[in-house]
Amino acid sequence: MAGTTATVAAMLLLMCNMFFGVLTGTDMAHKNPLFDHYFTSLDSVQAAAQTTGMTFAPGLYELLVGPNLPTVDFFKTLPTNEDFLKDIWSCYLLVLYKPGRRFRVYIGSATSFEQGARQRMQQYDNFLLLPRYVAASLDAGFVIIHKGMLCWIPRPIFILVPLYRLFIIGFEAVFSYVFWAFKRRGRDFGLSHICPWDRHSLEYNGLCSHSALDEGIRGDFDLTQEELEALGETREAKRIKLKAENATNWHHKQMETNYSDYMDASVRRVQKSRKLNPKMHADTQRARIKRDIAAKKYWCDDCSIAFQSKQVYDDHMVSDKHERMLNKHLSPFFCGLCNMPSANKSNFTRHCKTNGHQEKLKAAAEAAEQAEDEDDDDSFNQAE
Repeated sequence: MAGTTATVAAMLLLMCNMFFGVLTGTDMAHKNPLFDHYFTSLDSVQAAAQTTGMTFAPGLYELLVGPNLPTVDFFKTLPTNEDFLKDIWSCYLLVLYKPGRRFRVYIGSATSFEQGARQRMQQYDNFLLLPRYVAASLDAGFVIIHKGMLCWIPRPIFILVPLYRLFIIGFEAVFSYVFWAFKRRGRDFGLSHICPWDRHSLEYNGLCSHSALDEGIRGDFDLTQEELEALGETREAKRIKLKAENATNWHHKQMETNYSDYMDASVRRVQKSRKLNPKMHADTQRARIKRDIAAKKYWCDDCSIAFQSKQVYDDHMVSDKHERMLNKHLSPFFCGLCNMPSANKSNFTRHCKTNGHQEKLKAAAEAAEQAEDEDDDDSFNQAE
């Protein structure tokens, strides 16, 4: 970073303060628990920062403490460090441009152990592993016109990889808030104070979808058993909190506040899907029906019948057929062989002619004949 040693130290202190502010201001459900595990105080953040050999882009400190808004022209002056990308880890900023449209920016981090920041920059050149809204912008005709480094450190030795990666990703989150590189400008995440300027006055749009604090962190952190247990408890608490939040998600809110329109839209989506993929829908339905009948999911104990869906089951439970079964002992047209009451004599006569009844009648006759033969054998043996 251009400037005196005092300026470099001041910038590092400023970033550490903002980092710890972002860390403590972010709910546990929206950050990786490793951050709270390693950075328990501002002192711990500053101690780690002092060992990294951090360098900042020229003019960055003056911009953050000065009165002027950040501009795209400034972002385009950020160093590319092309000559030594393989030797550094960095927080970077992309500038995307399309004629007649507002500039767009994206902030990320590059922490490859073997290839340094070069690997991530090459991925953008080759359109690989692109962030969601960066990819959408490129598809819409934007182009990346600059890939600049906000800050960087020497690529660390292996045993320092986990901690330093955590640190770089933390600074990525800070820069995202400082320059408000988020796509959603209306929501402040409770951290709008980290941005020194009115975020609605910025001359560019952001492309970051979320805070970097909420990402998974690659690396072998060599935790002790006690540390793993503590981390596991924190992750479980995070899971429970997220589950509680999901209970009030968009679906439930729509069901409560916009039921009619929401259900109409849902029906239309289902109908459209069925129309576009009729065979797939039919196959899925057949498989579900077969599975539910085999599992007796919708089973009537009184009638000994499994039904294909809850709707058919509910219709059956209020049907005359089910009512007759409940009162079968009162019916003059009851087939004991098939355990089936009929509504009238005509139906009873027709039932007695069905293949199912005839097969049961035949089986009953054969069973009776076999039993009679066994009785005759017993009588003969006794006579001897």
